[in-house]
Amino acid sequence: MLLRSRRKTTKGVIPEPMATPTEEEGIKSKELHIQADKETPDSAIPAHAHLHTPDMSDYSCDESKLSSEADETREDTPVWTEELDETLKELVSQPVTFSHVLTRFPEFDWELIGTKIVESKINRAFWQRKLLAYDLLFKKQGVFEFENRAHLFDDFDMLKSHGWDDGEIEQFVCCFYEDLTTDRIQAGLPNKSLKDVTKVLKQVHPRVLWTPAEEQFVKENLDDMDGLLKGLFYRTENAIKKKTIIFRKTKRPDSGLQKYASSPMTFSELLKMFPNQDWRELSRKLTSKAKDSNWSKKIGCYCLLYHFEEYGNSKVGVELLEVIGQARTEFQAFSKGIFKAFSLNSFGKCSRSLFEKLYSLFLYDLTKETCRDLVPRDIVAHMKNFVSAFDPRCQNLSPGEIDFLEKNTSMDLNELMQNLPCRTKDGISRALESLLNPEPEADPLLDELVEHDLTLETIKAYFLKGDLQDILNEIRIHPKFNADTFTKGETKLMNDLALKNTPVDKCFQDFPVRDEEFLRRMYQESKYITGRKKKFTSPEERLLYEARWTVSSTGNTTTATSSNRDKRAQKRSADFEEIAKLEEEFAVKRPKKPKPELSEEELALRRERQEKRRLEKEKAAEERQKKIQLQRLRKREREPKPKKQTESVELKKLLEAAEYFQSTVGDRKTVKEGEKRRKVKAEYYEPEAAPSHAPVKLKTTHRQAMKNNLKKVMQLKAKEEEAKLKKKEKPLSKRSKSRRALDDYTIAELETHYEIKEETPVPDDTPSKYDPPDILADSYVELKGRRLFVSEFYEENPVVPKLEFVNIPQQERDNSHDKSMSPGKTVMTANDDKILFDDNLALELVTTHVRSYRDMPVGFPPRFIPDTKEINPLNIVRIRFLLYPEHCELFILGSPKSNELDPAQEIAKVFMIHYSLYFSHSEELKNIIIEDYCKKLETSIDNSDFAEFMSVIDNWNALMLHLSPNTESCQKIVESGADINEAPKQGLHDIEIKTPTSSGLKLHKFYQEILYEPVSPSYQEVENTLGESADTLAADATSPSTAEVEVPTNVSKDSKVVKPDNYNADFFRRLREKTEISRYAMQQLLLRVYSRVVSTDSKKLRSYKAFTAEVYGELLPSFTSEVLEKVNLSPGQRFYDLGSGVGNTTFQAALEFGAAPSGGCEIMDHASHLTKLQTGLLQKHLAVLGLAPLNLDFELHASFVNNERVTRSCLDCDVLIINNYLFDGALNAEVGRMLVGLQPGTKIISLRNFISPRYRATGDTVFDYLRVEKHEMSDVMSVSWTANKVPYYISTVQETILSEYLRDDGSVHGGASSSERSSSKSVSPLAVDFGESREDALMMTPPTDSETQKE
Repeated sequence: MLLRSRRKTTKGVIPEPMATPTEEEGIKSKELHIQADKETPDSAIPAHAHLHTPDMSDYSCDESKLSSEADETREDTPVWTEELDETLKELVSQPVTFSHVLTRFPEFDWELIGTKIVESKINRAFWQRKLLAYDLLFKKQGVFEFENRAHLFDDFDMLKSHGWDDGEIEQFVCCFYEDLTTDRIQAGLPNKSLKDVTKVLKQVHPRVLWTPAEEQFVKENLDDMDGLLKGLFYRTENAIKKKTIIFRKTKRPDSGLQKYASSPMTFSELLKMFPNQDWRELSRKLTSKAKDSNWSKKIGCYCLLYHFEEYGNSKVGVELLEVIGQARTEFQAFSKGIFKAFSLNSFGKCSRSLFEKLYSLFLYDLTKETCRDLVPRDIVAHMKNFVSAFDPRCQNLSPGEIDFLEKNTSMDLNELMQNLPCRTKDGISRALESLLNPEPEADPLLDELVEHDLTLETIKAYFLKGDLQDILNEIRIHPKFNADTFTKGETKLMNDLALKNTPVDKCFQDFPVRDEEFLRRMYQESKYITGRKKKFTSPEERLLYEARWTVSSTGNTTTATSSNRDKRAQKRSADFEEIAKLEEEFAVKRPKKPKPELSEEELALRRERQEKRRLEKEKAAEERQKKIQLQRLRKREREPKPKKQTESVELKKLLEAAEYFQSTVGDRKTVKEGEKRRKVKAEYYEPEAAPSHAPVKLKTTHRQAMKNNLKKVMQLKAKEEEAKLKKKEKPLSKRSKSRRALDDYTIAELETHYEIKEETPVPDDTPSKYDPPDILADSYVELKGRRLFVSEFYEENPVVPKLEFVNIPQQERDNSHDKSMSPGKTVMTANDDKILFDDNLALELVTTHVRSYRDMPVGFPPRFIPDTKEINPLNIVRIRFLLYPEHCELFILGSPKSNELDPAQEIAKVFMIHYSLYFSHSEELKNIIIEDYCKKLETSIDNSDFAEFMSVIDNWNALMLHLSPNTESCQKIVESGADINEAPKQGLHDIEIKTPTSSGLKLHKFYQEILYEPVSPSYQEVENTLGESADTLAADATSPSTAEVEVPTNVSKDSKVVKPDNYNADFFRRLREKTEISRYAMQQLLLRVYSRVVSTDSKKLRSYKAFTAEVYGELLPSFTSEVLEKVNLSPGQRFYDLGSGVGNTTFQAALEFGAAPSGGCEIMDHASHLTKLQTGLLQKHLAVLGLAPLNLDFELHASFVNNERVTRSCLDCDVLIINNYLFDGALNAEVGRMLVGLQPGTKIISLRNFISPRYRATGDTVFDYLRVEKHEMSDVMSVSWTANKVPYYISTVQETILSEYLRDDGSVHGGASSSERSSSKSVSPLAVDFGESREDALMMTPPTDSETQKE
């Protein structure tokens, strides 16, 4: 709003005096005037005297007296002094009328005083209106006018008609804008009652804004509702309660802290004044209640200096941030400035108290005088560098510097720079310009209108005589104006218009700042809210109507930010459009079905039914009438009611059941008394069971169950954190709560009526593709041309290579020299070609850990013979392998108590590994393996059915003999006629023992899926047991139905198995054409070896010094599989593991991804010993399965530091993995120096980042050449030391050192210049793949000792 004066003078009207007084007379008059002011203090004036105008204090006095006095004084106009200016400013800051101000300056012209008030800019908007009121009431000269003047000034005639004089009207205008409390009205308008004032206020405007005095009165009396009701006569109780709720959110600071709230002292100094208070509680009080926001920064500085262990970490907890009152991003930026300042040479050696004092000076006062008095001399010259750490441009002046600038605006710029040594010339110039040319003051009335009411009537009421278009433009550019949200006044008016069915086109003029599209949409919403539809033609129409009404009723809350309101408005608009489309679809009227024409017979039947119903109603009415009459008679005669003769309910039900039973058995006739029931043979019907197509699921493994439980716990924790955050949100207002309750009720009503059930979130139990629990959830790794199997399979005439199978003589078992290992384990883990016929490692594991197992269910044999406590041979089963059926694995059946090796699951794993390696091309064979073997195995254990269990084992062993391409071995087994599982079947009855048949084994399906061409007509599936002769098989083959077909010649006399001629060729062809390998099979092969070697002897691995580099921790197969797939490790590439432990990662890289060679280095003796044992056992397991041997390169019992062999292997490899989770700084540096010379493109996988903050290249480490990417595991339980998802880092070797790793002069740390490094390799800047900025990426540091100990 702009003040306009009709005079030509700009700063004020000072008429030229008739005679200029002398200097002595001027000083004397000034002293007399000041003395007069001192002799009449404010306390001597009555409480209401300063509120009265001249007309009110003396009704015999009028404005003409004041004018005449002013005219008399013009002859000798005094000089306006600074003391008078201070007096005027003191009066202007009070809620007084302009007439009262003039009484204090009778010797000056009223126009001059008005101009001085406007120039002071104190309560400018209010004084503009009070000056205009004075001019309109007393002078009528139009000297002071401003644009957009309020409608209040046009109601002066109305006030005068009610008996108000000019002085009372002026006092009313002053109260209307500044103070409408009861005491002020009664003191300022003693001749008017509160009812009169209330009546006038309602006529002036229906919605009177809160005055500053009223708000201050509410703040001072928050807990006294009765006092508030008495002190605020015009406000309702509801309005007062809303104000108290708003003001309660910002409580006053404690009385003890109030005097220090804006003090420049440090937080350490404040703590000394309150020694009995905890620093956290004191911090919360200051940050939540003090107006000075610098306290949050000073407390943050204190925490970083004195509590670095808690706040120095890059991931500070939410509770710790609440103590200092900062958000996470704000604290990160703040801490970077502190660290930058502390890293300066001049300030790094400062004491903590001095550093804290310097930071406090930076926030409050950095003038030359202050720095000279409080800052040490050796630091004063470097203070500008200190300031640049927080303010790089040195342009944000402190309050002390701004005060100095206000007092010395006329000083030369060079002098200002000398007195403000920490600021730049540009910064001082900008601050000086902002002081000399301040931004115009905002109009509080316009702010209130934009926030509460923007209807045309209200705008005209407050800004009647201004240009309406200019006012609307000013509203549209107002920062608080939101074009997509109605104000409360607009919402109320739109609802009223919609209720009156006013056409929408006629509503546009009442909302001048809104566009037509928005108004049409809001009109539709108001239509839904104000008038509800009650009749609907279909349930869909009702559902859509109520959904639209629900969306309409969810208005914008006043507490929401502008961005949230915009998003909510856009969402509501989108919802309305979608609902409107659905309404158009269902708006098509369905034609009513014509009533069918009835024939005469149908009409006659209808009439009969109607007549029957009428007679029944009449009969029922007569019976009711008779009953009523009978009750009346009994009541008169007072006779007791007769008891009802009813049968027992139980007896009645029993008779009905007996009658029904007689009608369903025998001859289905009721038996009469004295007769006998005829005996009739019962008929039995066996319903045909429909084949089940539901997918079969195996039992969840122990590990998968643990992962699922962990995910559920993590989800519950996340929900609890969300609930905590919701509780901390601001409470909703009453209006918002009522809307929320209404919305919830409406939604509940809709869900009840239409039976809508809320879906409860189901935790994600889907297994990770890098950790498949079985072949149903398996994932695959591409072979990329790798030959997975032994070389003999890829020859022109493939054969199964011969292996050296041996038995352990009894004498060798008794005279075993190595007491730590059994003879069987010694043979199987030796680095030679000998393999046991009967692999008993799993059996020995169970028998040597007796306490970890319990017996199987009751139907299974016990583990030990009760009398002798020896191993029960009835409980040992043998499993054959496909390629070498003469080789068996022995299992003793037992149920593990915890996470030990489970024999039953191990057997199922053998089944699934065979499928994954040899039959994975067929989904039908997968179903057979799962349903007929794995699932039946589980079911037999659950049902305690040992016979069924052994039937599954026998079927598998028979299937291996039928499908094995090793014909020679199969013939020897059949010729021997021995049953490898004869012992456990001794405890079964002959009826329970089931002999495997070709149909039961589904051999035809296996042959059909393995062969490339359909089975020839000459092949006939024969029901055969292994004990039948070949002649019998041939005779069965020539049945009458195939008499003309030639008898098959492929019947082996030795194997007694009918097999297609081209079976072996097609079997090997299937293996050669494999393009991918099962991840489940590869990982299970590794776990089988691990459980038999490492699990039995893992206690010694825990013998290490805590928190050192020798702490043993394992990377589980899921981790290795994911990270190696991330770096795209391909067959033939070289892999190396620095700190390989027991060799798991090295084995997996070679087996799953085909790394050749795959190497590792390990210093711990026991881990090296276990690596050798695992290597021997793994190579023999692979040989039995026909897989190619692994190309391994281990350096055991040796450190990689100063080890030339390890260094050569590492420099030649393509991928390295380094578990540096607990490496100290010295060991990390040694790794960097050892790996200098790695080829560009080499990948290094690590658990900690090698690059530290502010890293500078040294020229002697590979870290100068690393580009680092940070990742996080996709699944839980991927490492041995924590179940949570862990981060890992992939570093790629680059070619040249970039400038960001160099010093400012282009040299590395050590003095090498850029010219000396022209041919060297280096690394690109740090890059993080999850969206972090470069500053955040630099925070990734190697673990310090404190962090290591904490983890």
